[in-house]
Amino acid sequence: YTWDGRNSQGTVVDSGSYTIQLVDQQAGSPTVVASRGFVVLKDPASQQLATVIAAPNPVGPSDRSLSLVFAALPAGQSAQVTLYSLPGERLVSGSAGPGSTRIVLDVGAYASGIYFADFRVIQNGGLRSRQILRVALQH
Repeated sequence: YTWDGRNSQGTVVDSGSYTIQLVDQQAGSPTVVASRGFVVLKDPASQQLATVIAAPNPVGPSDRSLSLVFAALPAGQSAQVTLYSLPGERLVSGSAGPGSTRIVLDVGAYASGIYFADFRVIQNGGLRSRQILRVALQH
């Protein structure tokens, strides 16, 4: 499961530490199935998340895809991501346009190890922001 940083009303949450819980409500009483803590950093000027989240990370044996999740891109912006091996070999790329909140990469063909995802936001043909994320594959 992935989360785009928005609460149940659709508003981007404030910066801070959060825990997301996956709750099974079909049992007699609600049971927490999984829990994950993380930190959210929000860009106060744009009211968008100032970061991109790679999930799952690590990518496990049953996963074939890696999602990069971010705040919805406004008009005039696009996102691009390229996955690189440690030696710098370009492996796979993806992109998204305005309104998008994720890019999904098929990583099932790559060996277990550490990789780098180069995430870029492009605005009016130029680079607006860039983040490098470390990604682990455990196949």
